[in-house]
Amino acid sequence: MADFFDTWISMVFFIVIALVILTLTLAITKSTRKKWIMLSSIILTVSFSISSFFLLEFLIKDEVSGLIDENSLIIEMPSGIDEGLLLHSLKNNKYVTTHKTHPLEKSVVRILTNSRELKLQVAQDSKYPYLYWVYYPKYRYSRLNEIGKVRVQKYE
Repeated sequence: MADFFDTWISMVFFIVIALVILTLTLAITKSTRKKWIMLSSIILTVSFSISSFFLLEFLIKDEVSGLIDENSLIIEMPSGIDEGLLLHSLKNNKYVTTHKTHPLEKSVVRILTNSRELKLQVAQDSKYPYLYWVYYPKYRYSRLNEIGKVRVQKYE
């Protein structure tokens, strides 16, 4: 499955490049028909790019959620994280949004599930100390971009 996600990102990149080249080629023509083709290719490029990243993020969140069950046990995590809240948030896709914040230093979280050991990375939010950014290092996309932010402490 890891090859699929990493291949998907590469394919999206090359399709976008091909459509940009097509658009630039058609931009120098004076034909109205070709300009409509150019406009269509721009719209297609933008919609394909945006939808593929949303789909990829959804699939990765779904994979992480599917790996965690009631019997999952956290065997390594940074201090200050409520184990139950973290597992509940990841299992039920309970992610929160923030604006104008950034992650601090990443730490490793290892979760033992029935099927295998799941390694995640978490980084505390710069503004809200009870929120952590979650990364799934199995795939290139989710190593670079967080799969979501979770509340890992009770309200203060």
